[in-house]
Amino acid sequence: MTNPDRIRDELLEQEPVRPELKTDYERRLKAMFEQELAGIQTKELTPVQRVAFTLSGLMCVGFFLFFGYVGFFRSAGLPWLARGPFFVGSVFGLVFAAITLRAAIKGCYNRKRLPNIYTGGIWVVIVIQSTISMILAGEMGQRPYQGTTMLLSSLIFLVMGVAFLLKNVVEQSTLKVQEDLLRMQIQIAELNERIGKK
Repeated sequence: MTNPDRIRDELLEQEPVRPELKTDYERRLKAMFEQELAGIQTKELTPVQRVAFTLSGLMCVGFFLFFGYVGFFRSAGLPWLARGPFFVGSVFGLVFAAITLRAAIKGCYNRKRLPNIYTGGIWVVIVIQSTISMILAGEMGQRPYQGTTMLLSSLIFLVMGVAFLLKNVVEQSTLKVQEDLLRMQIQIAELNERIGKK
């Protein structure tokens, strides 16, 4: 141990540990951890990403308007069940537009929540659309090739949904590992502090 280290340790031993200082230290350590954690969970958007999010949001507004228009006016002769996918697309277009444009305006998004919302929404739309396709395909007794075409189209969308799901699982796993590493760093810092006092 060098002379400055010995002097430092002797000075620290002379200073009594007051409970309010210890509480303040723990509070600051916790605040530092939460700030680091927020930095990991928050994704700041670059200017190009903000433009991409804005364009995506506007595209979703277009889906809302287009599917709503087709559902109400252009498919008036179809049964309500066959018009259902248009209404589902319209509602989710509006929801995705709101979420995406909010992130574009804020310039950041929560990496833990937003991808889960997107993936969940995509799965809801795909399951509803596939269910309606299966019901309608069963009613196409005289035209089985059209029912088969509908089911194959649903299968394509299910495969795309699986790709989104796997991508989200990988991103969330990476984020979880980063959070766990940060927690371990804080625990190591606390252990070093305790060992240093002994």
